[in-house]
Amino acid sequence: MQENLSIPDQSTTRILSYNNKPVSAPDEHANNLKVLYSAFKHPASTRKTSRHIPQAAERILDAPEILNDYYLNLVDWSRNNHLAVSLGNRIYLWNAVSGVITPLLELEGDDYVCSVRWISEGNFLGVGTSSGEVQLWDVEASKRLRVMAGHESRVSSLAWNEHILSSGARNGWIMHSDVRVADHAVSTSKTHAQEVCGLSWSPDGRYLASVATTTCSACGRPRPTNDTRPALRISG
Repeated sequence: MQENLSIPDQSTTRILSYNNKPVSAPDEHANNLKVLYSAFKHPASTRKTSRHIPQAAERILDAPEILNDYYLNLVDWSRNNHLAVSLGNRIYLWNAVSGVITPLLELEGDDYVCSVRWISEGNFLGVGTSSGEVQLWDVEASKRLRVMAGHESRVSSLAWNEHILSSGARNGWIMHSDVRVADHAVSTSKTHAQEVCGLSWSPDGRYLASVATTTCSACGRPRPTNDTRPALRISG
């Protein structure tokens, strides 16, 4: 019957055949199926990117008469790109954009600058002195706004928390001052037995970290009381 109906033998016949060999695809041809198929066989380049670390300073500023004292905090950078530098009894401001250096203040007598710290907005500068004073300066007007007493020894560290300026002294005492009111002292605490050489508020403003020679502690936000016991103390 197969011969009568002219049906070819399926065992010897191809369903589809070419007379000539198929033409190869050009070199620039992109086979999307091949890309999908080989995606896991040929991963993307794993070359590591390197970060350039400068080996030399971009700018060197002269700092004559800068005090060689580990406990002091003599430089601070504002959000306005101004660098406050303490040199003995003077403070200078360096504008990192224009390169202009402007003198801000000069203390009288044997008094010298022990610490500087910009408020977060960058328009006011807190200054701690060797006589135990904490001064507040309006930098744009080059004017001293107020002097806050209360420390019995030099003020070697400062830290801002909104309108509260915290100051650490050589005798281990920390004072928190509200710069908006006449009676500025919000609270004081004897947190350390040695000089307070570092102060820093947490980003949420809830805790203050203080550092002395051999101890580090964290206290809660100051309240109108002298009982500001540390929530954490680390001794080394």
